[in-house]
Amino acid sequence: MELENKSNGKPNVIFILVDDLGWGELGCYGNTYNETPHIDVLAKQGVRFPAAYASAPVCSPSRAGLLTGQVPPRNGITDYLRPDSEWYLPLNPELASFADHELPDDTEFRLDPHMVTMAQMFRQASYHTGIIGKWHLSGYDEQGVKHGPDQYGFEEVILSEQVGIAGGSYFHPYNRVDPSIEPVLGDNEYLVDRMNYEAVQFIKRNHNAPFFLYLSHYAVHTDLAGKPEDVDYFVRKESAREQLGEPLNRTKRDNPVLAAMLRTIDDGVGMIRRTLEELGLDRNTLIVFTSDNGGEANITVNGHLRGGKSMTYEGGLRVPLVVSWPEIVRGGLVCHEPTINLDFYPTFAEIIGYKPPESHLLDGVSIVSWLKGETPPSGQAERQFYWHYPLNKEHFLGGRSSVAHRAGDWKLIEYLDDRSAELYNLEKDETESFNVADRQPDQLKKQHESIKSWLKEIGGEIPPSQGLKELKVEPNTAEMKAFTTAAAAVKPISHSQELKSMTKPNILWICTDQQRFDTLGCYGNSYVDTPNIDRLAANGVLFERAYCNSTVCAPSRGSFLTGRYPKTTGLRKNGQNIPERERLVTKLLHDAGYSCGLAGKLHLSACHPSVCHGTERRIDDGYDMFHWSHHPADQWASNEYSHWLKAKGKSYAARAVEACEHVVCGPDAEDHQAAWCAEKAIQFIEAHEGRERPWLFSVNIFAPHHPFDPPESHLNKYLGMLDRIPEPNYTEGELDTKTSYQRRDHQGAYGNRNLYPFDRMSEQDRRYVTAAYWAMIDLIDEQVGKMTDALARTGQLDNTIVVFMSDHGELLGDHGVYLKGPHFYEPSVHVPLIVSWPGHFRQGVRVRSLVELVDLAPTFLEAAGETVYPGMQGASLMGLLKGETEEHRDDIYCETYETKRGNFSGGYSLMVRDHTHKLVLYDSQDDGELYDLIADPGETTNVWHSSAHASEKLRMMERLCRRIAQTADPLPERLAPW
Repeated sequence: MELENKSNGKPNVIFILVDDLGWGELGCYGNTYNETPHIDVLAKQGVRFPAAYASAPVCSPSRAGLLTGQVPPRNGITDYLRPDSEWYLPLNPELASFADHELPDDTEFRLDPHMVTMAQMFRQASYHTGIIGKWHLSGYDEQGVKHGPDQYGFEEVILSEQVGIAGGSYFHPYNRVDPSIEPVLGDNEYLVDRMNYEAVQFIKRNHNAPFFLYLSHYAVHTDLAGKPEDVDYFVRKESAREQLGEPLNRTKRDNPVLAAMLRTIDDGVGMIRRTLEELGLDRNTLIVFTSDNGGEANITVNGHLRGGKSMTYEGGLRVPLVVSWPEIVRGGLVCHEPTINLDFYPTFAEIIGYKPPESHLLDGVSIVSWLKGETPPSGQAERQFYWHYPLNKEHFLGGRSSVAHRAGDWKLIEYLDDRSAELYNLEKDETESFNVADRQPDQLKKQHESIKSWLKEIGGEIPPSQGLKELKVEPNTAEMKAFTTAAAAVKPISHSQELKSMTKPNILWICTDQQRFDTLGCYGNSYVDTPNIDRLAANGVLFERAYCNSTVCAPSRGSFLTGRYPKTTGLRKNGQNIPERERLVTKLLHDAGYSCGLAGKLHLSACHPSVCHGTERRIDDGYDMFHWSHHPADQWASNEYSHWLKAKGKSYAARAVEACEHVVCGPDAEDHQAAWCAEKAIQFIEAHEGRERPWLFSVNIFAPHHPFDPPESHLNKYLGMLDRIPEPNYTEGELDTKTSYQRRDHQGAYGNRNLYPFDRMSEQDRRYVTAAYWAMIDLIDEQVGKMTDALARTGQLDNTIVVFMSDHGELLGDHGVYLKGPHFYEPSVHVPLIVSWPGHFRQGVRVRSLVELVDLAPTFLEAAGETVYPGMQGASLMGLLKGETEEHRDDIYCETYETKRGNFSGGYSLMVRDHTHKLVLYDSQDDGELYDLIADPGETTNVWHSSAHASEKLRMMERLCRRIAQTADPLPERLAPW
């Protein structure tokens, strides 16, 4: 049955396929060098699939699988087609198994008349169909081959190849497409630009009826060629790094030419989205963005995955995949279930109400339920995947004749040339670094038998000189065979081959100050350079929706250190003292035998110099080593950072930036407070080398908290790209629907007209502030690298939980406001949270569940094997970290207790946020905020007073009441029945 949607019309479908795009090339997949803002927005508005696969590691069989919904051995194309290949999805698979075979002259090549391609399926459903770009499912016109896409369902065929792929022909005249094509975009027209243009024209021509557009880019296939101005931009981006003494990240294959090509592809995505919006088609158009196979490992990035194009390692098979359909798909989803490009055929069939002929067997499954954020149908969650890549000789990129099988977390690769086998557990070893075939004979045998049965079922051929008889399993050694891989790209920080099990792990707890969630490469920021934190995410669990429980420092810190909400602890505001009765998780771990230390900010008591004359007041917090520095300025006699600078013959002095009064330059990188915090942490780590006692060390870096004081060297990097830094998310007039508090802070942060007054700051001012903020993120990342290197150097990494987070966010000009306060927008409350423990927690996983920082304290206690303190209100994250569950919270609760400014009294405000809406309630006036996060993810329009949203307002008020009830203090404990 046709899938119903709100417009009661069939959706348009745009399938954007990039050639040889690596899994780790997009910003939304953690790339910090390339710039893909439009694709990243597509991901934010749709679903991203981290475990998406191609049906083959090279072009033609993967594309055949996509367009037929059948695995390559079933449709008959198992290798890429050569220029003189006459076959096109042949009737008899045996005739087309190997490209080097000679075939009889009278062989009839034709598509099985019972096989319906995806394009033919859409045509039968009354869609207009078109292909722009690469086909590669037949030979080429110059060889006399006449089996083009127009014969298999595509009504419009534009810029399709006639003489091989586009390598070497990216600028007009297109000698490998139709040389008679005249340019429409000026002299030296660029092929990717032309394809983007043609896509927009196709949409405009066909906007009155449903259409299926297959935009099949030739880029980024080699030979690479980008527009000179874009290549120069990325070369300058590299040079800026080198001038700062930062070598290019060659292990991540930063490639300015590829980056330039990808930027143009991304521009096309932006053009398509704008065109759909202008025509009113954006809500009911399904857009898919993906690649045909993994990237070439010598030029591209496959993230932390091993191998590349032509290889049956993850780097050759796994591809980026983003699907957007605003009418149906709830934005910002991440689906971790494995999927494959064979799934698109049955998915589209379900959406448009098409039933394939019984003779057309499908090897994929519909993923419509996943697009809607629902649990996979029964039987889909434990799917098995097969890849058959038989070759007579090794591929020139390194791929070997092989068959691969994934069953759950286990993946087996059998090489047909020498009968060797490699078995990996992808949950524990996603980088495929440790072959455990010799240690898992039962699993090996089970999957080997599955492969044999599957090949028999689908008629998969094996080259005559190769076979499936007996596997050779060599004992695993410490040294793996050398491989060309982009996993060498982002290597795992470390991974114990034996995956040791320790009951009491060390904990390195890194907490930054006032860092919003979208400031890291692994969170989709394509401007900042955070390879060390990204590596933590690649080797651990990244929480995509983690939230603080207060938007200011002290109450937030008191909350996550106790596992209790601010109103429960009594530490509700900055400038208050945490009550003596509160039990910090550090104290509880100390009493359980841990050695605990801290460097940097604590802020659980009043710290202003007027009342704090030395070190801030402490309760029995459990810290054995206490290196305190509330902030860098020398305002306290016991500020250890000040003493450290003095010993170096220096002092803290921020330097004004002439071009912007709102930014200052702090000390050089090696003298920054962030560097001092890292140095103290490293000393602590080194002191515990070889000791049995477990430890916890809190690294509380003051950056990127205002006054935004990065080292000049780091700021200069961003000043070189100042014109590209985006403006804050602010729509003129949006404050008309907001509270008086926000209109006041629009004139100056904290109600101070001399402190970041958005309404009087210039565009350049705002870009400068963002540049300074991002520069501090770079500095923080460098310190994270130093600390994790120290863990590895001292042999403690495999038994250390590393946590990276922030106490709360920063508005940074979004919604016309800077800094923080009684504002509960996503940049204020949504924080980064990454947790890594190699061998114990999942690796390379992005958790979509709602979590709160109050959940950390019980998590640490459970990880240490300790009983959770009865006063804690948080819920342990261990189930999410280990993959035992994907569910956690239905909503988020946050508090702020200083709505009124100036006298620091009164004005309580509370927030509750669920998967679709956010409600903010103020106690001091008949006003509040309500945002529909699906229709308005940018939180631009407050619908608190909208009668159309009255039911949602009531529902969210009920949620808030329940959360208030749930946050009642569970202490003191009940000791008896009466």
